[in-house]
Amino acid sequence: MKWLELKIPPLIVALIFGSLIWIIPTPYKIANKTITYGASGLFFLIGSLISLLGVWEFRKQKTTVNPMAPQESNSLVVKGIYKFTRNPMYLGFLLWLLSLGFFLGSLTSLVLVLGFVLYMSYFQIIPEESILEDKFGKNYLEYKKNVRRWI
Repeated sequence: MKWLELKIPPLIVALIFGSLIWIIPTPYKIANKTITYGASGLFFLIGSLISLLGVWEFRKQKTTVNPMAPQESNSLVVKGIYKFTRNPMYLGFLLWLLSLGFFLGSLTSLVLVLGFVLYMSYFQIIPEESILEDKFGKNYLEYKKNVRRWI
């Protein structure tokens, strides 16, 4: 399965999982629309903010935001949102998927959200971490010890 590592852009992965959440029927629905729509809006806004803060910190450091080429990173970003999560853009995508699940009132979507987390962890994040460890050495290992992968 190594052939999947760093091959599909994370936004495309999120769109694929979002499409699956949208099209797979769910026998389990959350009935209260006020709660589901409110939670959906909240998760979407928080996810958007977290993702944008991640991009902003990369831009401030003038390093690549291309998730397909972590070897092109020219600096280790550990400020701002990166003090709390090593992967704010992916966390934002996760929150968008949860938002869609709430919008649809779908409890089944939680299984697909878990699938997104597993896919991203094994085929995107772990390979990125390996490259960043080689590139930034002890500094990255120390950062990994102090900041969680997701939240």
